[in-house]
Amino acid sequence: MKLEVKMSIVLVATSLAAAALLGVVFSFTAPTIAGQKEAARQDALKSIMPAAKEFKPDTVILDADTSVIYIAYDKSGQRMGLVFTAAQRGYGGPVETMVGVNKDSSIAAIRIASASEGLKETPGLGTRVLEDWFINQFKGLKRDDVFLTKDGGKVQGITAATISSNAATSGVRLGLEKYLPYLFENPDAVEDTLSTAADTSDS
Repeated sequence: MKLEVKMSIVLVATSLAAAALLGVVFSFTAPTIAGQKEAARQDALKSIMPAAKEFKPDTVILDADTSVIYIAYDKSGQRMGLVFTAAQRGYGGPVETMVGVNKDSSIAAIRIASASEGLKETPGLGTRVLEDWFINQFKGLKRDDVFLTKDGGKVQGITAATISSNAATSGVRLGLEKYLPYLFENPDAVEDTLSTAADTSDS
């Protein structure tokens, strides 16, 4: 048998063995990795709405876009709010923001993903969206307040980092517009009510 053929057989056999080994390793580690990710997610949810006793995921399909939100429940099992994630594009990439919303539609808190979690904004400028003074501005605001002050809202932007500031702010606002109906047991009924109210006001 020619040397080239023998080498090819050895290479194929080695590749197959490596692939099989990786499959075995993955089958053992996948549950652990998934558990770690879920634990981190629960910690993040709890940091957003610490008064919540439980968070239950809910899949939302709007305009062929599928996303997952978390409904927050208090210790008596009553729905007390929700948490969603928005990701508007900033200067270097998406500014992923987790947003907690109270039952009265006000913002409970927000959490912006750090650089280690994927934030790609410019260090020292765009990354200032992670600073407490910027994040804490959102607490208690409602949808119509969530604009930069230069646009008539209540969120003070970051000097020299308008794109990053606007990405975080618009992401929160657009998420509120999208997910507010899911604060309630029957979001379709809420949307119908809002539409009827809008039609009445227009007339």
